[in-house]
Amino acid sequence: MNESDQLYENGDVVAGLYRVDGVLGEGGMGIVYRATQLNLDRPVALKVLLPEYMDHRTAAERFEREARVAATLHHRNAVEIYDFGADEQGRLYIAMEHLRGDTLFKEIPTLALPRALDISLQITDVLIAAHKLHLVHRDLKPDNIFLERGSTTKERVVVVDFGLAFIPDQEGMMRMTQDGIFVGTPAYLSPEQARGREITPAADVYSLGCMLYEMVTSVVPFWADNAVDYTAHHLYSIPKPMRENCFGPPPPQELDDLVLAMLAKQPGDRPVAQVVHDRLAAIHARLEDLDRPEAEPPLPSRAERMVSSASPAATTPTLTGQNTAAGGSETTPLAIAGQIEESLALGLRANGLMPFSLAPQSAAVEVVYAPNASLDQLRELHAGGVALVADTDPSDLFRVSNLLRVGVNEVVSRPVQPDELARKVFRALRRRRRTRSQ
Repeated sequence: MNESDQLYENGDVVAGLYRVDGVLGEGGMGIVYRATQLNLDRPVALKVLLPEYMDHRTAAERFEREARVAATLHHRNAVEIYDFGADEQGRLYIAMEHLRGDTLFKEIPTLALPRALDISLQITDVLIAAHKLHLVHRDLKPDNIFLERGSTTKERVVVVDFGLAFIPDQEGMMRMTQDGIFVGTPAYLSPEQARGREITPAADVYSLGCMLYEMVTSVVPFWADNAVDYTAHHLYSIPKPMRENCFGPPPPQELDDLVLAMLAKQPGDRPVAQVVHDRLAAIHARLEDLDRPEAEPPLPSRAERMVSSASPAATTPTLTGQNTAAGGSETTPLAIAGQIEESLALGLRANGLMPFSLAPQSAAVEVVYAPNASLDQLRELHAGGVALVADTDPSDLFRVSNLLRVGVNEVVSRPVQPDELARKVFRALRRRRRTRSQ
């Protein structure tokens, strides 16, 4: 976001109550600022509705609804709302607790199974409370799950963005869709939301099932290139068991069975949030028993589970000249066709990837990241049958289109972030292996 696009500058005081200290992020309808509540001298996150939505009745209603619903739901795993109001120019704002940590989206590539279960348990805990109040979140997705870590306390999972909750009837939902605000996110959308039918708490259970599937396998149950195809999958396709999409030790059978039940097409066939919580708690307790000293070794991390059972080359040269011995690596080899900065290489290693320079003699290459590559270079790499990841300026739609046309499997936006690149690499690799096994 350009500085000229900001509604406030650092030091501005909003509604005489909140001093703006910086920008935390920008969503579809608002900007979130880091601010200080002056009368209490406490940090807050100040979410402000963008001016172009001020006259957009549905958007303004959704914004106010987010504040009222979240304020109604007093729960440790729901973001705490401090205030709702308007500034001197009539801009709507929500003042809420300032969370510190990362979203679940950023953490998925490195999740170990016990942590994935703990995160899911905390999500189901807040869903139980919300559903008792007849509240349905309607847009559960990794971007709306915040993981807040304390130095001495247990990781706190916080569900944010209740802007889609509490829509009273189907007419209101369809009106919101027609106004251009998609109700739900395609990859996590329940079949009944896709059909525009009445939404019940079962829709949240379905979305959580999609997220839990992704936390275990690093991929969503269905993959598509557009919202229409996603909708078709949610309506008609049967998801594969998670164990068929894992490259390492499969998850417990009872977890696989639970997630598939959560992904049932008919809302009435899904377990309610309380049942999901109880079954997850039982699975988590059994895993903790296995993790005790005299028992089996701990379950591997996400990166370890993503390693193919196929043996890599005898030694794999890395960008720093080190070698990874065959069979002893805990990371997935990633060939680099070009040059990357050492900071990016370190970030990839932290996400379970071992980058090495692609050379003619490189053996057992499955996936290639080609930074700043030309279309001809990418076309040649694609002809080699590898999973291919390339980068681009996100505003260069012409290049994005050409990348897909020459066979690039995944496109990552510049500036390239290690966690996002790792996510794309694992997804491209999974799709390649699944295609080859068919």
